Amino acid sequence: MARAMSTALAAHLAGAGTTTCHLLKITPVVSGVAAFGLTSAQADVVYDDGTGSLTYRSAFGYTPFDIISKPDLSIDTNQAEGLIAQYPMDGVTSAGIASGNYDGAAFVQYLVNYQDLTMGHVILNSGYVGQVTQTDELSCQIELRSLTQALKQNNIIELTSITCRAQFGDARCKMPLRFYASTVTAQTYKSNVLKDSPVLYWRLDETTGTVAADSSGKSHPGTYYTDASALTAAGLLRTSSDLGILAPAGFAGVTSAAGVAVTNADWTMELWVNLTSLPESAADLVTLGTTVGCPELGYVAATSDRYQLRVDVSGMSQLFLSAAVLAYGATHHLALSYDAATGALSLYIDGTLDSTGTYTYAAFTGVTVLGYASQYLGYAAAGSLDEFAIYQSALSSARIAAHYAAATVGAEPDRVFTFADIPGTSSAPGSSTGTVSVNPFFTGDGTTTVAQLLDTAGDVVTSGFSVAQIYRDGTLLVVNTDYTVSSTGLVSWVHGGTPYAPITGSVASWNGTITVWPDGFFAPGVVHWTSGANAGRECDVESYASSTGTLTLAIPAGHDIAVGDAFTIRRDCPKSKTACIAYGNLPNMRAEPELPRANGLELQAPSSIG
Repeated sequence: MARAMSTALAAHLAGAGTTTCHLLKITPVVSGVAAFGLTSAQADVVYDDGTGSLTYRSAFGYTPFDIISKPDLSIDTNQAEGLIAQYPMDGVTSAGIASGNYDGAAFVQYLVNYQDLTMGHVILNSGYVGQVTQTDELSCQIELRSLTQALKQNNIIELTSITCRAQFGDARCKMPLRFYASTVTAQTYKSNVLKDSPVLYWRLDETTGTVAADSSGKSHPGTYYTDASALTAAGLLRTSSDLGILAPAGFAGVTSAAGVAVTNADWTMELWVNLTSLPESAADLVTLGTTVGCPELGYVAATSDRYQLRVDVSGMSQLFLSAAVLAYGATHHLALSYDAATGALSLYIDGTLDSTGTYTYAAFTGVTVLGYASQYLGYAAAGSLDEFAIYQSALSSARIAAHYAAATVGAEPDRVFTFADIPGTSSAPGSSTGTVSVNPFFTGDGTTTVAQLLDTAGDVVTSGFSVAQIYRDGTLLVVNTDYTVSSTGLVSWVHGGTPYAPITGSVASWNGTITVWPDGFFAPGVVHWTSGANAGRECDVESYASSTGTLTLAIPAGHDIAVGDAFTIRRDCPKSKTACIAYGNLPNMRAEPELPRANGLELQAPSSIG
C-alpha cells in the first residue's frame, strides 16, 4: 500500500545509496511509565516525530520487522528483538517486563534518514504490544500486533498467578509508600578506627626511617627493625592509597616501646594482611607482650597452598584455629577480641565472626610485636601487613563489621555506597539506635486528642523508642502535665488532668531515639536519585547493612556515586504470600499461590515460599 512521505525522503530512497535506519517508538499506557525508543542505527538518534523529541537508543537496538495487514481483520503479529536495558528511559527492562509495564502499549515504526532528519519519516507500521518475553539475561522479544488488536475483547476478570499482580503501594495493594531521604557520605577507614579510641594505631605508611607513627594520639610509636624504605609496599585498603609494609626474608617485625596500655582487661587487636607463604611450620602476626601466657595471633599451614589462623597463649599452648581455610595471596581483615569477664575470645575475618574460644589471661607486660615472635617461635610472617590497631575494649561485631565495610565500600563506586544518616533518624550509622530531632508527628484539628509518634519518613513508631522532649508550636511540654506516652508510641494530650484537643494548625514534634531498621530492611527496595550524576534514575536494592549503613544496588547505577549525592529510598515487595503476611497486608494480596495444579494433588506454590 502507498505510504505518505516527504518529497525529500522519497528522492533519497530512490537514489543509488541511502543512509536510512529504523526507529521503534513504544508508548506504554501504564501511568508513570514514559515512552521510549529503539533504533537499528549504530548510534543513538534524537528525533521529533511531531509529538516531542525522543532519544532512540542504539545500545538496546532491535531487529526491524514487518506486519502484513489482511482483509479479514484477523490480528497479525510479528516479533521485535532487542537487548534488555538497565533503566526505563533506555528501553525494555527486566523489572518492567515483570511488572507488566508494556502490556497494551502502542507502537509505531518509522524509517528515517539519520544523516538528515529534517526529511521527516515514513510510517512503516503501527499497532499494539502483545507479550514481552525475556529470552535470557541480555535479550528480549516484543510481540507486536496490528491495529486490529483493538477490536479484540479484553478479559473482564483477572487471571490467577502465583505472585501478586498488584504493584507495591498502588490502589490494589494499599500499602503506604514511605520515602526516607539521605545523602551519600564518605566513611573512611581511619575515621572508623579512631571512633573506637584505639590505644595504638600504626598505619605503617612510612617510606623512610625506623619509626612507625602512632595515629591513635596515645603516643605509642613502633620501631621498624630496619629502615622503612626496605619495607614499603602497596597498602591493603581498597578505599585508600595509603601504603603498607611487606615482610621480606629476614623480617624481624615492628615493636612498640614498653608500657602500651593493654592489660588483662578487655581488648581487641586488629590488622590487615595479605600473606604469601609460611616460611616455617608456624608464624606469628601479633604478640601482645613478651611474657609467657600473653595473647598471640599467628597462622599455620592447612594445605600446601592454604593456611589457618591460630590463637595462642604465648609460650604455652594453642587455643583454637580459624574455621576458615584461607588462600595465600588474598587480602583479609583480621580482628581478635577478648572479654575479660567471661574469658571469651572472638576471631573475625573480613568483618564476620569466624570462630570462638575461651581463656583467662593473666596480666601481661612488655612490648607489642607485629609480624614476628622474637622470644618463642622466632618465625616471621611472610607477606604484606597494614593498619594495625589495639583497643582497650572488646569491640562489638557491629563495629568490627563497620571497620571492614569502610575499607571496602567504594570498590564498586557505581553500585555500593554508605548512608550519611540512618533511615528514619538523623544519626550516622554504627549504632542500634538513632536520634530523632524536632520531628513533626501531629497537626491539630481542634477535635483530636491523641497522636501517634512518627519517624522522619512518616512511618509509625510503636516500639523500641524513648521520648526525650515533646514540643507544640515550639514550646516545650511537660510529661504527665501536658501529655502522656503509651508503650506503643501513642501520645495523649491532656490539660488540667482531662483530655485536650490542640487548636487547628498546631504542630507537635518530638526528640528521642528509635531502634534502627535491621539488616535487609530495604531489600528489596528502590533508590531514587535526586541529585548527582544519576539524578532521575531509580535503582533496585540488592542488600542493606544497617550496622554500617552500606547499601548495594542490584545493578550499577550507570554513573559513579559521589559523596553528597542525595536520594530517597523505600521498601519494595517480593510479591509473595510470606511478604504480605509480614507487611500485615494479606487481605489485599492479588495472588493465588495455593490453587491446586491440574492433577488436583499439588499446590502451585508451597505456603512456605508462596
